[in-house]
Amino acid sequence: PSDRLHFEDLARELGNELSIFHAANYDSYVSSLSLQDQSLWTATKRLLNYHSIFSPLRQQDNSWARSDEEKAEVFCSHISSVFHPFSDSDPVRTSRVYEFLDSPLPLSLPPRSFTPSEVPKKVPTGSSPY
Repeated sequence: PSDRLHFEDLARELGNELSIFHAANYDSYVSSLSLQDQSLWTATKRLLNYHSIFSPLRQQDNSWARSDEEKAEVFCSHISSVFHPFSDSDPVRTSRVYEFLDSPLPLSLPPRSFTPSEVPKKVPTGSSPY
């Protein structure tokens, strides 16, 4: 038990010393950046160059999905197992929806909408309804 306590104290002290060292190292790195040698630009470019990492997927047999097709199949099976459609609670409404969706489209487009200010432009001048 005393060895373990001594080890934990040393590990904590080492962690503190490492964090102090890394902070000092970072401070000296940041203070050394300048505009003349383009080191500030390269550091900014390196920080902004973020690459997203896609996590690997496991198949049903615990092997890794490596190809895009295998990953798509694993994702498809996962989505189909998680999401299930709701039960049909109102069959009358569902039949009306299917009937509406199966109805034929109109043969012509609906008339174009217009504004009241467009009416005098289309009516010929000099014509009176009386």
